[in-house]
Amino acid sequence: GRENTLFIHVTLVPFLRGSDEHKTKPTQHSVKELQGMGISPDIIVLRCDEPLEEEIFRKIAMFCNVKPDCVIENRTLPTLYEAPLMLEDEEFSLIVCRELGLWTRAPQLDEWREMVARIKSLQHRVTIGLVGKYVQLHDAYLSVAEALRHAGYACNARVEIRWIDSETITDETAAALTDGKLSSDGFTLTFDKKNGSTTPTFNDKGGDLRLYAKGTLTIDGGGRTISKIVFNLSAQGLKRLAPITSSVGDVAAQSKGDATVSWSGSASEITFTVGDNADYGSDGSSKAGQLCFSSVVITY
Repeated sequence: GRENTLFIHVTLVPFLRGSDEHKTKPTQHSVKELQGMGISPDIIVLRCDEPLEEEIFRKIAMFCNVKPDCVIENRTLPTLYEAPLMLEDEEFSLIVCRELGLWTRAPQLDEWREMVARIKSLQHRVTIGLVGKYVQLHDAYLSVAEALRHAGYACNARVEIRWIDSETITDETAAALTDGKLSSDGFTLTFDKKNGSTTPTFNDKGGDLRLYAKGTLTIDGGGRTISKIVFNLSAQGLKRLAPITSSVGDVAAQSKGDATVSWSGSASEITFTVGDNADYGSDGSSKAGQLCFSSVVITY
């Protein structure tokens, strides 16, 4: 029934620099179009870049036939994760529950507020290269980019993403993009291919990192003791396995189909070496062993 239904309409309130004022006509027009389709908004959320004047709320409530407190401001903020806090300050959840006749406890947002405060006071900065085929369309990698940023928040670092087109990158051009080290205020990865180059090999199709037979990978804990390292294998990594040894302790035994290669122990620096014997692919043909991974997780 009607008491179990709530329509929330999000609309843009543009600010005209020339006349130095917000315009409500686009909102009035969109609400009129909705009403023509039989939909009457119960709550109107106003997207804006600048704070709205009280007159704007009054005018929209009157002309769009909604309660005055059901007109909510949704301002553009420096950090996306501030938006829930801003809406809560506007009593958005309280109004929604009231309109639906629901009783709920006040939301507990202490952890969220702590996260936002941490985001605003990051002390370090790191640049991560993201390799992909469609890097011109950043939204295609939105989940990956946000995952990188959240990893930075946990490490008190602001992540700057360098978008790298996999269509153009080669072993030669990669050398111009990186010195062969990926530093993130905690650990350093140093790659060394079998031919002596200090440039990691980027796969232009899968976007993974590959270390070939006899290649080495050194992980420096940046002065801290590392207790565990897990390589998350890429699709090619699941097919092409080679024995992996380390300078400290043993690497967990692996078999075809394993999703990870892991090491546990206690060291501030570990060097991994890829074996030089061939393994067999899923189709039965002989393929050179490689360590192909999409990410590495380091635990201190």
